[in-house]
Amino acid sequence: MTNYKFLIFLLLTFSVCGQTRISLKDSISIVKVLKFQEDAWNEGNINKFMEGYLKSDKIVFTGSSGSIYGWEETKKRYLNNYSNRTLMGNLKFKIINFQKLSEHIIQMQGSFYLKRKIGDSKGFFSLIWKKENEKWFIISDHTSVSK
Repeated sequence: MTNYKFLIFLLLTFSVCGQTRISLKDSISIVKVLKFQEDAWNEGNINKFMEGYLKSDKIVFTGSSGSIYGWEETKKRYLNNYSNRTLMGNLKFKIINFQKLSEHIIQMQGSFYLKRKIGDSKGFFSLIWKKENEKWFIISDHTSVSK
């Protein structure tokens, strides 16, 4: 129950931060997908984690080595870079801001923290979410690691 109280607090805080107000329903839906991804990652399940991305050749993931296009290529990147639980560690997301760009497009800024035995990793991300068939999916992910 405490997690849901915290979730509601976050949603109320961040749903008014963008230029255009984001509905509570949309905010909750997006945060649930992000939490689903966090849980999937912490289970070591990249296939499940990828359910947060729109299954399309048009999505893009941008990181330190450049951009990768398409759902399959993004999945391959994750599988190659995080091939075992030691590399994956334990993931925690933090939402910084939401911004509604249109009725079906929302931008999110946040940070991540990976607790790992081989050395922790942290950084920031900017996600573009698209609403399709009443569900929210990531269509663009720009993630950078900070030192």
